[in-house]
Amino acid sequence: MVMLYLIAHEQHLSFLVDSFSDKVQLGELETLFIEYLEKKPIVLHGHCDGAFENKTESDIDSTVFEQHQQVIALYEYLKEQAIVPHHKELLSNLLQIEHQEIILMAQGLNRFQDM
Repeated sequence: MVMLYLIAHEQHLSFLVDSFSDKVQLGELETLFIEYLEKKPIVLHGHCDGAFENKTESDIDSTVFEQHQQVIALYEYLKEQAIVPHHKELLSNLLQIEHQEIILMAQGLNRFQDM
């Protein structure tokens, strides 16, 4: 049930991010993204090998939140480096959505633990 809950949240978040990125030309942000990856590669760890079925709920929770913290760090970097005002606004919105979704996921996961 926890995995289905997380999958639904991730799909919803993916839809929101896609809807934002469809509205802007990303030229500058794509360049900044490449620069970011050169300076600080995104670490995917061993959990990406599909071994979630062998992990506890708390291990899964911490893995998911760790990945979201990397996304937040990326968005913050892009926002700091962006020059185009609508890119800064886009990243501010994405950061707000990311933070809100993390809070919602944490609350939902806490409810599962209470059950």
